[in-house]
Amino acid sequence: GFEDARLELEPVAAAHHYERTLARPELALVADFGAGTTDFCLMRMGPTGHGDARAREIVGTGGVGAAGDDLDAALMENLVCPALGKGDTYVEMGRERAIPGSYFYKLSRWHHLPFLGGSRVRAELERLHRGARHPERIAALMHIIATNSAFHLHKAVERTKVELSSRSTARFDFSDGEVEIHAAVVRRDFERWIAPVTAAIAACLDDTLARAAVTVGEVDCVFMTGGTAFVPVVRALFEKRFGAAKLRSGDELMSITSGLALRAAAPDAG
Repeated sequence: GFEDARLELEPVAAAHHYERTLARPELALVADFGAGTTDFCLMRMGPTGHGDARAREIVGTGGVGAAGDDLDAALMENLVCPALGKGDTYVEMGRERAIPGSYFYKLSRWHHLPFLGGSRVRAELERLHRGARHPERIAALMHIIATNSAFHLHKAVERTKVELSSRSTARFDFSDGEVEIHAAVVRRDFERWIAPVTAAIAACLDDTLARAAVTVGEVDCVFMTGGTAFVPVVRALFEKRFGAAKLRSGDELMSITSGLALRAAAPDAG
């Protein structure tokens, strides 16, 4: 029933949400940490002193395919998949071979899970199971795939990730009656596993500032939104560049929706 539909960049929407809190004009960096991408928007914003009119200028934008799903995948591959055969070997025709890593790559990324279904993968895993040094681990992997338990496995990983945002250690626990996986993890290891992800985010941030010809000192504030904004090592990345006093947060899980609504209601939305 909508007669007019328009698109808006998510970090721009978050900027509209954040702008409501401003008492003076600022050059703000909005860092939007999503599931699949991290996006940046440099925007001049703030009240102009003329009623509801506001002055806005997008100075620069940037983005990279490194975000929350990648953090989950790192936990899955390093903490969970070893219990399902990752890093193990199997013997075939008298030769010892490594269990292919492709199964664990797909298992660790929810949007690749459908590729694990089907008779071909089942037959491959049955062959590996027969010669595996640890057949019980391959059996557990086959069970998770056959029963579509991977979704619940991912939710358990997410809970562990959230716990690591507020504690230096966390527990991973998964049980579906036949498969039991329990492990402890320290934040230091988690940060090491996600180092490529945080490096990609840092590189994109620096590139966004460089392309916009904006220095760190010229940025008045940094508004961080999205679940990954809670991850200490990600927050530390921004503290190192901008200083803790410039960091702003709040409504991390609803700021984009709120900003989109504000944008739609604005007099200039059409």
